[in-house]
Amino acid sequence: MAFEAEAGWLDERAEGGRNLILRLFRRARPPAGEPWEEAEEDGPLDVALPGEGPAAAPRAWPRERLRLAEALWGEGFTGPFGAGVAGRLAAGLGLDASMTLLYLGAGLGGGARELAQASGVWVSAYEASAELADLAMERSFRARLTKKAPVSPFDPETATFRRHGFHHALVTGVLSRTAGRERLVGQLAGALRPGGQLVLVDLVAGAAGAGEAGPRALPRAGRAKEPAPWTEAETRAALAAAGFEVEAARDVSAVYRRRVLAGWGRFLGELGARRGALRRPAARRLVVRECEAWVGRLKAIEEGAVRIVCVRAVRRPEPDSPESDSPGAEPPAV
Repeated sequence: MAFEAEAGWLDERAEGGRNLILRLFRRARPPAGEPWEEAEEDGPLDVALPGEGPAAAPRAWPRERLRLAEALWGEGFTGPFGAGVAGRLAAGLGLDASMTLLYLGAGLGGGARELAQASGVWVSAYEASAELADLAMERSFRARLTKKAPVSPFDPETATFRRHGFHHALVTGVLSRTAGRERLVGQLAGALRPGGQLVLVDLVAGAAGAGEAGPRALPRAGRAKEPAPWTEAETRAALAAAGFEVEAARDVSAVYRRRVLAGWGRFLGELGARRGALRRPAARRLVVRECEAWVGRLKAIEEGAVRIVCVRAVRRPEPDSPESDSPGAEPPAV
C-alpha cells in the first residue's frame, strides 16, 4: 500500500517505528465502504484519560508533543474528544449569558472557549496540569476571553469552589485520576445550585476485577501511580451520596475509539507532508511513543478492562430549599 512506503522512511530513523505505526494503521482502517470519519452525530468529546494527560516530570508538554496532539485532535485540544464536543455535552443545559459553568479538566481550553463564544456563558475552567493551564490562559487572552473563559491550574485533591457559585458543571477525565474522589464530588455538589446539572465524562472499570488491571493497561508517560478507577456503580453511588440524582448514563467507549482511529488515520495519511516537521530524531521518537501508548489504550478498551461513560446528574434540593423543576433527560448525545 502507498502508506507502507511512506512509513518506511520513519523506520529508518526510529527503531520499530514502521511496525508500530502500521499496527495502529491496520486498526484504523475502516471496513470496506466505511468512511474514515464517524457520523456527525457521533461527534467528539473533549476528555483526557489516564495515560493521556501530563507526566509528573517537568516539561510534560514540550512544543513537539503539543504540536503532535493538536495535529491529531485539533487546535486547542490534547485528546481525541476535541472540537465541537463541549457544545454537544452542554446541549441540554440551556446555557446563556446569564449563567455560570464550572469546567474541570479543561486541557488547553478549547472546549471552554467554544462554549463561551457560542452561548455567552461565563465559564470558570480548571486544569490539573499547570503547564497546560498556563498555555490555555494565554490562548484565552489572545481570543479576548480572559473573563468569559479563564483557565486556572488546580489540584483535584485539595480544590474548593464557591458554594452555590455555579448553575451547571462539566467534568471531563478528572475523577479517575484523583485519589480523594469522594471529597471532590462533595465539592462539586456544594458548588452547584439546587437543580444544577452535572455532566461527567470519565473512565470507569470494566469487567469484574478490572479495577486494578485498568490503570496498568493505560500507559502513564512516567506519572506516579494512579488510583484504580471506580466502576460505574461506584460512581453513581458516590454522586448519590453527595446529593446528586443520577438521571442517566451512556457508554461512549465506541465514540472514543472511533475518534482515536480517525485522528491517527488522518495523521498517518498525511505523513509524507509532515516529513519536514519530523526531521528531528526526538520528534520521530515522540510519534512512535505516542502511537504505542494509543495502541495500549485501545487494547484496554477493546478487552473490556475499562470503559468511558457519560453521566448526567442533577443536584438535589437541600433541606428547606425550594424543589427544583429541572426536567429529566437522557445524557447528551456525543
